[in-house]
Amino acid sequence: MAARYGQLEQEAEILSGSVVGFALLSVAALLNTIVFPGWARTLVFASVSAGTIAVGAWRMSRSKREKAAALVAAVTDARSGSRDEQVQ
Repeated sequence: MAARYGQLEQEAEILSGSVVGFALLSVAALLNTIVFPGWARTLVFASVSAGTIAVGAWRMSRSKREKAAALVAAVTDARSGSRDEQVQ
C-alpha cells in the first residue's frame, strides 16, 4: 500500500509541475502575438492548446491526489476495524 501511495503522490507532483510549464507556455504564446502579429492565429491556437493541456494535467493531478487520500483513508479504516474486532 505504501508503494502505491508513493507512486500516486509522485505522479501528482510531476503533473503539478507540468501544469506550471504549460501555463507559462500558454502565456508566452499569447504575449508573442504582440511582437509577431503575422503569426497571431498560430500563436493563439498554440496558447489555447497549451492552456487546455495545463487544465487537463491539473485535473489529473487532483485525481491522483484524491486517489492517494482515499487509499490512506481505506487503510486507516481497515486498521481501525481490525483493532475493534480484536478488542471485542
